[in-house]
Amino acid sequence: MIRAEIRPARMNSAILEQEFLARQKGGQNGPPASPADSFPDLADLRRSASDVSESASLLGRMPPKPPTVRGSVGAILIRLIQRALFWYTPRLERFQLATANLASKQVGFLQEQARTIREQGNAIFKFEASLAQWESRERDLMNRVSELESDAAEMRSQWLIERKHRRELEDRLRSILHVFESLDL
Repeated sequence: MIRAEIRPARMNSAILEQEFLARQKGGQNGPPASPADSFPDLADLRRSASDVSESASLLGRMPPKPPTVRGSVGAILIRLIQRALFWYTPRLERFQLATANLASKQVGFLQEQARTIREQGNAIFKFEASLAQWESRERDLMNRVSELESDAAEMRSQWLIERKHRRELEDRLRSILHVFESLDL
């Protein structure tokens, strides 16, 4: 019976993990969900721990008896069994109380862990969103740098062409000046 209860829990956790990963990837439904949105609720575990605590208080107590002959005979038999197990019932009660206490502490621990995991998940989620913004800004800046480098290369080639034209003009002017100087006018 215990194995049958464990298997669905394993399957359940695998399904939850798959759903969480699908939401994180974003899928077709849009951007990734916040980890706080996909974390399982511990309400069932809290109720189970509460049930263990309540059953601990009922151990060794007489159940309500109906006002019938069968109820009266059953009550007599239960009292006989209680007297026969006087040494065993307190041990069972202590064990049940210890189990209830452990379950309560475990739920508290799991709630604290869940809170911490949610906080860290949200911090990671915010960091990833911020990182995506910075990466987008970096791409924009790299594109702008590329544009500026292209503009600078174009301006340099134009400057080289203009410098070449200027030197040609200077050479022509020198040759014209040389011709005028040789004329002696």
